[in-house]
Amino acid sequence: MNPVVAEAGGVEVSISPIYQGSTPGATLTYTVTVTNIGGVLDTYVLTVGDNSGWGPMLSENLLENVPSGENRVVSISVTIPNGEVCTVDNIVVTATSMADNSIWDNDESIAHRGKAKMEFYIKWCYGFGVIVDLNLLLREDSRNLVLKFYTWGWTYEGENVMWSGMTPAQVVMVKEVPHPIPMRKPERVRLVLTDEENNEVQTIIITIIAIRSKLLWGISQIKAQWPFWPPENRSCLIAMISAIKGNWPFAPP
Repeated sequence: MNPVVAEAGGVEVSISPIYQGSTPGATLTYTVTVTNIGGVLDTYVLTVGDNSGWGPMLSENLLENVPSGENRVVSISVTIPNGEVCTVDNIVVTATSMADNSIWDNDESIAHRGKAKMEFYIKWCYGFGVIVDLNLLLREDSRNLVLKFYTWGWTYEGENVMWSGMTPAQVVMVKEVPHPIPMRKPERVRLVLTDEENNEVQTIIITIIAIRSKLLWGISQIKAQWPFWPPENRSCLIAMISAIKGNWPFAPP
């Protein structure tokens, strides 16, 4: 920020959070606070720009009759387009006095295009799980990145804390996460951001569902291993196939 004060006029702009990120298609929202730091009533014109052409939008472009010492709050929204992972868009908001265009201030924030992919995996004779592939910029008010396992009917089965720490932070990882219940096939898996104090979900990043085609894929993968396993060790493969077939009547088509 570089607030300009000319005689009685003055303005200050701040954006929160400083930066945040998500995956393509997600819409990020920022809060913009415009404060009249001068000594007289003033009206401000707001403009927004960026360097990557993601098209950020202001909820309001004109703040009329802001008294001295008071502020007004607007929002910016930007939808992350498809493109190269781990790129950023620098967003700048400027407030200019209508009475004197030499009185202005701006602030900037960053939008980050990250990656969040999940795929089911089979660990021969050790069970089932999910491979998580992440490159995310976590916002300021988040503390935990949690993988939650549910049944198809959304009954909670367990979770795995993928990352916990101070934000903002960039989290990059590829990790295999087994189902918390041994030999149970994941049905619904959701990656979420939670807060630190009460572990409440703040943001749903991605959800995957084991539809019937995924179950067929799992069975085919196990059967492909059959010729390479000694007969005395094939019982675990049979158990895994049985576990998947047991889920078939309940799986979404």
